[in-house]
Formats: sequence, C-alpha cells, structure tokens
Amino acid sequence: MSIDSVTLAVVRGAFEELVREMDDTLVSSAFSPIISEGRDCAHALFDPGGDLIVQGEQSLPLFVASMQAVCRHVVQTTGLGRGDVMLCNHPDVGGTHVQDMKMIMPLYVGDRLCFYLGSAGHWSDVGGAVPGGWHPEARSVFAEGLVVDGLRLVKGGVVDEEVIGMFLTNARVPVPLEGDINAHLAALNVGQRRLDELVGRYGVETLLDVASEMKCRSEQAMRARIRELPDRTVAFSAVLDNDGVNDAPITIACDLSVRGDSLVIDLTRSSDQSEGPINLPRPGTLTACMVAVKHWWPEIPINAGCFTPVEIVTRPGSVLDSRFPAPVAGYSEVLLRVVDVVFACLGQIDSAHSIGCSFGTTSGISISSSGPDGIELGAWYLDGGYGGSEFGDGLSGGTPAHSMARLPPVEIFEHRLPVRILQRAIRPDSGGDGTHRGGCGTMYEFEFTRNCSIAFLGDRSRQGPFGTNGGLAGAPASWSFIVGGREWRPPMGAKGTVAVAAGDRMCVMSPGGGGWGPPEKRSRQRRDEDIVGGYVKGAAK
Repeated sequence: MSIDSVTLAVVRGAFEELVREMDDTLVSSAFSPIISEGRDCAHALFDPGGDLIVQGEQSLPLFVASMQAVCRHVVQTTGLGRGDVMLCNHPDVGGTHVQDMKMIMPLYVGDRLCFYLGSAGHWSDVGGAVPGGWHPEARSVFAEGLVVDGLRLVKGGVVDEEVIGMFLTNARVPVPLEGDINAHLAALNVGQRRLDELVGRYGVETLLDVASEMKCRSEQAMRARIRELPDRTVAFSAVLDNDGVNDAPITIACDLSVRGDSLVIDLTRSSDQSEGPINLPRPGTLTACMVAVKHWWPEIPINAGCFTPVEIVTRPGSVLDSRFPAPVAGYSEVLLRVVDVVFACLGQIDSAHSIGCSFGTTSGISISSSGPDGIELGAWYLDGGYGGSEFGDGLSGGTPAHSMARLPPVEIFEHRLPVRILQRAIRPDSGGDGTHRGGCGTMYEFEFTRNCSIAFLGDRSRQGPFGTNGGLAGAPASWSFIVGGREWRPPMGAKGTVAVAAGDRMCVMSPGGGGWGPPEKRSRQRRDEDIVGGYVKGAAK
C-alpha cells in the first residue's frame, strides 16, 4: 500500500505527539525529582518486530538503542499477551545500569499484535550496597541493585502487587518509588489510548505502512549523507581515569571507516573489561555510537532505519562488550567516551564540522541520610562545557551529550535533603583556549547540615577534554571535601565514598570543553568579552 504525503505527515505527527504525551504524563506524575524535575526518562513506539518507530523529543537520547534492544529481546524471548507489561533492567539486555528500568507493553488489535510501547526511567534506588546505586567500588552488578529480566508487572491488565512489593521492600525510599511505578503505568495507558484512537481513525494497515515508510526514508537520508563523505578509515583513542578499583587508565579506541553509503565503527582495540564499575555492555555501546552519529546529522528523523547503514563492531569481554555480571554503575562515563571518539573520527573525515570535545562526564552523586521520617535519598549529576566549533564558542553549563536530563532546582534538592548549596556558578578559565573557546564547566559547593553518606562516580579528573584544529584542552574535573575541618581529595579522582557531618562541605568543579582552532586567531574583542562575562579571570590570554 502506497502512502500519500499528507497521510504520512499527519500520522507521523500523531505518533510523535503520542510519545510526547507519554513523556509529559510520566514527568508530571512521578514522585522522584530525578524524573519529575530531571526528566531522566524516555518513551517510544515500536513496530511488531521491536524496531523503533519514534521516540519522544524530550526523551533521553541514551535510551535510543537501549529500549529498542529490550523490545527486540521481548519479541524474541517473551510472549506478551494483551494488557501485559514487562520489566527489564538487565545490563546485557538494555545496556545501562540497573537503576534504569524499562517497561514494554504490547498493543493488540483483535488477536493481532501490532505495536509495542516503551517507558524507561531512572529509579532512585533498587537496592544494592550503596544508596542510589552509584557504587564506585562495585566488583559485581549484584552489589549495584536488583536485576530483573522478563518480569511481568502487569498480567492481562491486572497489576501484580507482589512484584511491586518486592521492589518496595528492597528500596530505601519506597514511597517515591511506588509513585514512580504508577506514573510509568499511567504513561503507558495514555499511549495505549492514543494508539487505539489512531487505529480507529486510520486502520492498522495504514499505521504500519506509515511506520515502514518512516524507517525507509530515514535510512535513505542517512545513506545519502554518508555518501557525501570520502571513503576513508581514521582512528582515534581517548581514556577514562580508572575503574574505581584499579587506578589505571582505560582506553577507548575507535577505527571508523566510510564505505560508500555505510559506516563501520570498529571498537575492538579498546581495553579489556574492567574489574570496577566502568563497563558498558554491547547494547550501551550501540547506543553511544547511534547518539554520536545522530548528533552529526541531527536533521534525519530518528528511528530504526537511520541506524541501518551503521555497522558497530565490538570485542566480547572488552570494556565495550562486558560480560554479565560485570559491574556497570558507571556505564554513562564509558558511553560518553565512546561518543567522544566517534565525534573525533567523524571530525577527521569532515573537518569543516569538527568540534572540540565536550566535558564528557555525568558524575552521578547520591546523598543519603537518616531523617525523622526514615532514609532520605537524593541524586545529583553535573553539567559542564561543550567544545568550540567552526560556528563559535562552546556552550557553558550544558547537559552531557548523551542526555537531555535537567538538573533539579536547587530549592527542590535542599528541601528533600539536609544540604545547602552555597554555590552554583560558571567555572572561569575551564574552557579550552582557541579561535573559538570551549564552554566553561561549573562549580558547586555543598554544605551538609546533618550526617550524610555520599557516593560519587565520575571521570575526567586526570585529563581535560581535548581540543581540535589547534584548540587547547579544557580543564579537568576537580573533587574536594572539607571533613572535620580538613581537606580530603579522593584517591581515585572522581570516584569514591565519604561520610560527612554537619558543617562539612563538598566542592565539585566540572570540566570545560575543548577549544577549536589556533588560540592566536581569537580576536582581542572576544578575549575582552570573555573577561567581562566571567568566562576568563584576570588578564586576557
């Protein structure tokens, strides 16, 4: 059946609005700030084979391949019936840490399974040795929290309260988690109603034909853009500080080849699987590569079709194809370094669009305390500087490149935890110098008003983000604590745990982005503006 352009545009818009409404439903209904304020979540629509049709425009990019991998796993291994909802946070299936729970629900028309809906979100706590799951010294995923794969939360439209009870029993903050679970189910119900309306309006065959055409057009557009590049193979390597257990650098190496209208991203030269929690299962590596490629050509609609021309090669047992039960709490640090090296390779092939490296660390921080009403738990993560490019200076204080998550407002954080945030500011002199300067990182200073336990899992404390085309590197991250009146710096740089008391402080400075172009070509006017704007201190460079 051929699809006319009007029907294609209208139905595609309806698909996009459907997942957008699911995003909004979860965010407006969730109890935990990491979802309700930070929007650490995603929603998507899949075809009967588990291929992505459309993902919410406010959904986190890192869930692009993650949810698709889970949905395909469901198609291959689990026979979901009408009204079922399956839960999965297994790292080898979805490629992220166990805090990221994915829900998959089928949509039937009569006896025919026609679509799947997906809802993913970061759950604040799913057990494990460290509150919040960011365990910087974990040697097994079992120390990071409960692992589930193919667990039915809803059976035939009836919620299994025993499954919910299992999660609540293992969670340090059960009340917010119960609210988040109900918010996920509400979002799935909204998606189901909207799909039912579309089926009634257009019929199943038209909807499936539109989905197929969307994938086909995205694939064609991606192949056309790749064909504009010269056939060539380039290489680039970057490192992570350490794995939290062994203080030795971890290499992420990429060999990228353009072959006609396809890309081959070969990551087999990367380091072996880590003992500590700096590992990335293969689905997470696929996500990283897809995020990078999609950023390079943002105009191409995102669905399974646009990634068909991209072949990704990994080595089983490596840090980018880790084997269960490898610890993965710091997976996002690895994912971001993969984005960095793919960007760098594409920049070598298409130098006119090269970009300095971004700050490249999520730096998850969990803070817990025993309060009058039980355990209090909150999560924080960092923003930082983007790299400069041919178009101008890098963004200051941006979210990580794999994410659209927002930092919760300071007031929300202070209201829920015994913490005062004394400073949240641009970090001067952190952006790499260049014709176009890297964006600045940020500075945070926390003061604690009661005993708290802190776990943090970040990176980029040893080397700053690299520049390109002659630009200089940005400043690395800096972590320090004042505990009992004395300064303490974590031996692993950006990873560790610490107990603090009232009056103790934590100071975190995120990296700035790498510069673009020779610094000597930056104009005097721009340097003066840097000083006035607070991006550079003292005399102009």
